Amino acid sequence: MFVRQKYNIPFVSSTREYFPVEESPYGEQAQVDFGEYNMLIANGKRKKVKFFIMVLSRSRMKYIWFLDKPFTAQTVSMAHENAFAFFEGIPKTIVYDQDRTMIVDENIGEIILTSVFKQYIKSRNFKLHFCRKADPESKGKVENAVGYVKKNFLYNRTYFDLATLNTEGIAWLGRTANFHMHNFTKKSPQAEHLIEKKYLKAYIPLVIENKETKMYHVRKTNTIAYKSNFYTLPMGTYQADGIQVIVKEKGNMLEIYNLKEEFICSHALCFEKGQTIANTNHRRDTSKSLDEMMNQIVLFFSSENIFCVWQYNPIPCNKHGYLYAG
Repeated sequence: MFVRQKYNIPFVSSTREYFPVEESPYGEQAQVDFGEYNMLIANGKRKKVKFFIMVLSRSRMKYIWFLDKPFTAQTVSMAHENAFAFFEGIPKTIVYDQDRTMIVDENIGEIILTSVFKQYIKSRNFKLHFCRKADPESKGKVENAVGYVKKNFLYNRTYFDLATLNTEGIAWLGRTANFHMHNFTKKSPQAEHLIEKKYLKAYIPLVIENKETKMYHVRKTNTIAYKSNFYTLPMGTYQADGIQVIVKEKGNMLEIYNLKEEFICSHALCFEKGQTIANTNHRRDTSKSLDEMMNQIVLFFSSENIFCVWQYNPIPCNKHGYLYAG
């Protein structure tokens, strides 16, 4: 403004010219974007969910994955793997916004990726194309799909838990988003995907390990509190106050290690809240083998024959562990 006024330079407005974009070849391109939505909960409150969406540019085949927390470079990589498994292949090029989960900075046009996402790209051979900032028209296919998810799938839907939402999302894709005729192509995305997946690069499953390890205190009950749930540990893990373990997420599993990085146990991740996820084997002392305990018990019997009968025909006990009379 100062330079224009000083040198009397007129402002010339320009309009952006638009032309129809030719359809991408089969298997050539996919587009990725993120969205968020405030869902209703049964108690009348609202729950903000975030979702990742990938669309194959030619067939318009869609995939969505929901989270109840902000996406990180780690979860973005996991979302890519889920999408490739769903599509049964990998496109040659993927189009993105300049999102902070994938990009650290831009240096004279050169995109600097986050370390986690850069490492993931090395394991997956596909090209990256990042749009200009604040330019959603460069990836209109996925932009329209984001609005479609919000207005058709999420509108007035009640949130119960994350696992249910993702299950319902995949079901909605199968019966609606990927089944019905697309408004522009006039073809079913599922029918077109049968052709396009032949042109996608082969997909070989890749396990993405969550390297963001955290320390958790072991409670007196031999449990740890993780994301509003309690997970059990083997008896004897808790020995004194201050005992800690290392927790890692690996896919849909929660792995627990001691401070020496020695494996302790694992549990399936629970996406609800206030639950206790237990392994019944954790309630007994595994430091002694069953044979050792049997040899100790046999000393209490006066006749070996009695023990042999007990060994193969256990005496019924009540819930407190005492033998029934008679």
